[in-house]
Amino acid sequence: YVQDRERGRRTGTLADLEELMKLGQMASVLHFACWEQVTPQDVPLNVRHLHRLRAGLTLTDKPVMEAAHGRIISADNIALARLAFRGEPTTEVPGGPIMGDVINVNSPLRYDARMLGGLITYARAGQATFITPFILAGAMSPISMAAALAQQNAEALAGIALTQLVRRGAPVVYGGFTTNVDLRSGSPAFGTPEGAWA
Repeated sequence: YVQDRERGRRTGTLADLEELMKLGQMASVLHFACWEQVTPQDVPLNVRHLHRLRAGLTLTDKPVMEAAHGRIISADNIALARLAFRGEPTTEVPGGPIMGDVINVNSPLRYDARMLGGLITYARAGQATFITPFILAGAMSPISMAAALAQQNAEALAGIALTQLVRRGAPVVYGGFTTNVDLRSGSPAFGTPEGAWA
């Protein structure tokens, strides 16, 4: 959904996403102007990534974040970026990395085929990956923050090492999202001291 003062809350469209990208381009404190700030529900799911990336490449000169969801979507993104930057028909994007995306770990200690496909495709093409374990201490890891952080480190370093095995020097960022669960309900407990410590 998207919301503003004139039109209220509504289902997001491609026009809304483009408007948000333009605002992101103007905001000097934002390093990325294109990510999925809102999901354009008026675009079919199977081509949504292409419309988002086209908008990001034409409406901003900042690096873009675009879905590294499996081999096919990631390969589509690389092909579109090559076209935009007049690249040769290889896996390379001329001029170095221009996009990246988060690669989530299925904690505990597992990368699924979809995330691995995106990681390998982006790494081969020299695009950035943000290796980000998503750990809820007490549910996907031991309850203590020390143990949860040890697991986060193991999961992130495994993904980082894989990017370097795929392509030495591939740009990669150590990400992490570790917090705890509410032990009474089992629900994620965001905004806790434990999350801030992590």
